[in-house]
Amino acid sequence: MKTINIKYHNISDLLKTIKDNDILSYSNILVQVFIVNSSYNDIELLINNISTYIPQAKILGTSSSTTIINSEAYENTILSISLFNTTQIETFIEYSEGDSYQLGLNLANQFKDFDNSKVLISFADGLNTNGEDFLNALNSLNTIPIFGGLASDTDKFNDTFVFTKDGITCNGAVSALLYGDDLIVNSFYNFGWEAIGKELVVTKSIKNRVYEIDNMPVLKVYNKYLGSRIENLLPKTAVEFPLILKKDGVSLGRAVIKKHSDNSLSFAGNIEEGSIVQFGYGDIEKIIKIKYDNIHRVLDYPVESIFIYSCMARLKLFEGNITKDIEPYNQISSVSGFFTFGEFFSNLDKSFFFNETKTLLFLSEKSRKYTKIDFQKIDINDMVNTMDALVHLNIQTVKELKELNRTLEQKVEDTVRELRLKDNMLLQQSKMAQMGELLEMISHQWKQPLTAIATNNANLLLRSQLETLNKDYLEERLNEANEYIGYLSDTINDFKDFFQTNKVKTKINFNIIMKNVKKIIYQNLLYNSIELKINFIEEDIIDFYSYANEIQQVVLNIITNAQDAIIKNNIKKGFIEVDILSDEEYFILTIEDNGGGIDSSIKDKILSSYFTTKKNNGGRGLGLYISNMIMQRLNGKLEYYNASNGAKFLIYIPR
Repeated sequence: MKTINIKYHNISDLLKTIKDNDILSYSNILVQVFIVNSSYNDIELLINNISTYIPQAKILGTSSSTTIINSEAYENTILSISLFNTTQIETFIEYSEGDSYQLGLNLANQFKDFDNSKVLISFADGLNTNGEDFLNALNSLNTIPIFGGLASDTDKFNDTFVFTKDGITCNGAVSALLYGDDLIVNSFYNFGWEAIGKELVVTKSIKNRVYEIDNMPVLKVYNKYLGSRIENLLPKTAVEFPLILKKDGVSLGRAVIKKHSDNSLSFAGNIEEGSIVQFGYGDIEKIIKIKYDNIHRVLDYPVESIFIYSCMARLKLFEGNITKDIEPYNQISSVSGFFTFGEFFSNLDKSFFFNETKTLLFLSEKSRKYTKIDFQKIDINDMVNTMDALVHLNIQTVKELKELNRTLEQKVEDTVRELRLKDNMLLQQSKMAQMGELLEMISHQWKQPLTAIATNNANLLLRSQLETLNKDYLEERLNEANEYIGYLSDTINDFKDFFQTNKVKTKINFNIIMKNVKKIIYQNLLYNSIELKINFIEEDIIDFYSYANEIQQVVLNIITNAQDAIIKNNIKKGFIEVDILSDEEYFILTIEDNGGGIDSSIKDKILSSYFTTKKNNGGRGLGLYISNMIMQRLNGKLEYYNASNGAKFLIYIPR
């Protein structure tokens, strides 16, 4: 096979090439048309001319911003005429109905049954097609290597076209299938873009359309990191500053192709939510190094024709020196191609959709290899010195900031661990202190039944000594003693249940909570002449699921504190009033007392860790910090304020 490339201006260029190269003697011909700055009518006329003068030719075409011919970037139309000896060609066109994946499936279904398929060259429009979805669909029905890319235009982002002999579309795709026993296919690619700056997280996206990065509107992210000038000229300017992400271990660039009215951005390929991205820049030194490494690989390939499908961002990066990126492959064979809005590439039965990348396709029907390429390495110092220094400065700064961030994160983690340990110790100390208070309450509750049992025993002993003890009296007094003993046992169970650790939510309501708390503290309140008012009735109470013991501990803490304040301030008619409120999120248990309120000097500190003035100052005690901590763990909260004659606490329990 061989490929003849011509700069096309008019029909005479085509006719001369046909005659000089005896093109009509070949049966299997593929004409790739890379057309620049042409209208629909221009394309239609060109298709007609090729079909008229090379009727057996298959046509595969795309619009482009700039074309590639040999080692030159050319700002006009070229025809790449490949003449095959045995390889056969079929071309296909498919029109899109809005779904890029379905577009790929429909196209793939047209050639899925061909035998000996060796390679598929495919072009899709560059403004409406999601290149990644399209490529994934093509690859889902076939394992044929796929090359080509998205059509481009002259930076206006208005219309892009793809076409075959059978039609032209600005919203669809075309393909040329090459099949036969003799065709040898090889390829490689050159990316060379480097990630720079902070790692960012895509927080809202749908396929290739991105709305937010780091929870910030995507346009604001571009403004923040690249400046208002870059933002205002999107999408034209963004091709030079792609987002870099990793997929299947491969670094990929993603370039903006469209700015929407809602200020979201569409990219040439998908960017999933949760993706880690960084802005990228073209590292010319790295690109040139990769190119030289790849040139030596070419010597291992049989090559008769070379096709380059390269991102237009590279054209901008090299600023008129693009020859440095595409030479010296023309020493091996003819070279043709175009600058794309996105590149298709296959390797080891896996296809990739690239941006910012140069892809090279090598075709041959012979096994002959080249042994030597003469080239002179390019001195790129003048091109990269300033940029290299700035990039190095940025990378080093980001590296140091990352290290500082890791150190700070470790320190925070260590501090949090220490605080949790202290909190757990404090919680245990608080429970022990509360247990002491509860034991004091037990002693109050046991005094009366123990006194009654002792009195019974004395009566029985006296009657026995006087010989007046009869069976009925004995049984009556023993039954009475058993009731008192049962009461003592129930009291122990109540206190034991209160301290049980139960991390399973149970079905409870506020009647149950207050009943359990009242069992424990009621005798103490009665002894100190403090009235406990509960202002809700059973019919008003809604069952809910929560951690009963934890809530009971909080309620008991607050009621105990209220009792202590009433006693300390010598309130003659003390009361503690309990009520219930609710809203959409919480049940709200309110506890109000007339114990004099919270001293203004400590009012803002009583929920703080390690703060207590209970012994010295009549404060509310360490139990309030523990109570607040418990409510936070239950996703609730604890609030308080001074009411008319005392303090009022509000316990918010999630519904």
